[in-house]
Amino acid sequence: SWLGGLALVGALLVAGAVAWTVAGPGPQPGPTPGPSASASVAAVSPSASASASARATDPPTDPPTDPPTDPPVLGSWSVEYRGGDAGGGLTVSVEDQTGTVTNAVQGQFPGDMGSMAFREGVVQGSDARTLVAYWWGGMCDQRARLTLEANGTTLRLHLPPPGTPCRLAAVGRAIELWFRDPTEASSISLTITRDVIATSDVHAQSTAWFGTDEGFVGGTTDYGEAVVLHTRNGGSSWAVEGLGIGDVSALVVASGTGGRVWAITTCDSCWYALLQSDGSGTWTEMDGQAPEAISFLDAGTGVGLFPDPRLTDDGGLTWTPVATQVTCPSRAPVAASIARLRPSTIVILCQWWLGSGNERKVLLRSTDDGAHWGAPEPLAMGGEQATMGIAPDGTGYLASRKAPMQLTTDGGLTWTEAAAAPPLVGGFVVAAAALEGGTVMVLVGDDTSVQQLFRVEDGGATWTSVASFQVPCCGG
Repeated sequence: SWLGGLALVGALLVAGAVAWTVAGPGPQPGPTPGPSASASVAAVSPSASASASARATDPPTDPPTDPPTDPPVLGSWSVEYRGGDAGGGLTVSVEDQTGTVTNAVQGQFPGDMGSMAFREGVVQGSDARTLVAYWWGGMCDQRARLTLEANGTTLRLHLPPPGTPCRLAAVGRAIELWFRDPTEASSISLTITRDVIATSDVHAQSTAWFGTDEGFVGGTTDYGEAVVLHTRNGGSSWAVEGLGIGDVSALVVASGTGGRVWAITTCDSCWYALLQSDGSGTWTEMDGQAPEAISFLDAGTGVGLFPDPRLTDDGGLTWTPVATQVTCPSRAPVAASIARLRPSTIVILCQWWLGSGNERKVLLRSTDDGAHWGAPEPLAMGGEQATMGIAPDGTGYLASRKAPMQLTTDGGLTWTEAAAAPPLVGGFVVAAAALEGGTVMVLVGDDTSVQQLFRVEDGGATWTSVASFQVPCCGG
């Protein structure tokens, strides 16, 4: 995938910022930065608004010189770094809570780029009234927020969460602040927090759970950030884990000793990428072609759709085609989901083209890890855009838009309609996760309001709300 290629980045000039592959604790020496590219700057205050276009090395054309009003005018600016195909585009929201800043523009990363002293900080700018706040950011960072707090001595930089694979490549960033009066760099400190992405920013698209307490919700944001939300208390609180650019289209877990969670990400301009985590918040991209759908029995044993079915016994590091290849029948030609059941059963859901209406659905089944396949099993259920999930013990679900959710306790040999519909008028299942024992975690949306995550038990009779998220991206 394209994320893996970031580790090969050499010296890259991106909108006035220099990037190197980072090996070890600090950035490696590189070229001296050249003139910055243009940055689009907009200033907004309660009493006035203005916009300017400036080079990062130049002061604003006419920096305001009037003393602050009483009460002071609190300014805010949006500084745009324009990156190339390799990344580097970034929006920095700058806020002044003191009324002493008159403008904010893209700055130039200072001094000795290879020095550990220049990881982040504040230095004097091109004028006695200017300061430059600088930091190392991830290549895939899409946004940041820089605030001069009301105490006048703290610049707080809000960045995306750690753990993004794109942090294998670092980019030197800088914002130059213009003050009304001369200001010493030593009087202001830079503090970094990793909280720029909030739970409320996420358009949820996928979910996976170790049990009813610990689980994950994956999706994207309005800035195009691939994000995983992680809870260890049944959804009462969530930690934000960044996975780069795009969308988390699928999440899968394997419980037991050495429990693992896998994520499949994709975006408009990249291939599928497969990432793995041990639940600690750190994600590692796995080399090679990524599957479109996966299912695991344990930390090593799994199956994936490429779209042909393949097996892995090392947690997805390598994949081997099943002994006998199988394809979906012409009446339902699209392989949509796959499940791996104990001891050696593989089940594939095939359906007609997505979004074509009341789609035909068929199951393909092997009970010997793909050595032999039974006859296709037609499913007498309606709906479109179906998804299927079956836990290793054979309990699971099949959900479609415009049709009731179906449940199984025998690996999909028989299906029963859920005893109750989602408690959301017009709601449909966006994603779900089957837990052993029959519980299903179901993400429901209706295209117009927030999504609801439910814990479904008792054959679908009991729907318990767990959390709320934004409406699905792009209309579901």
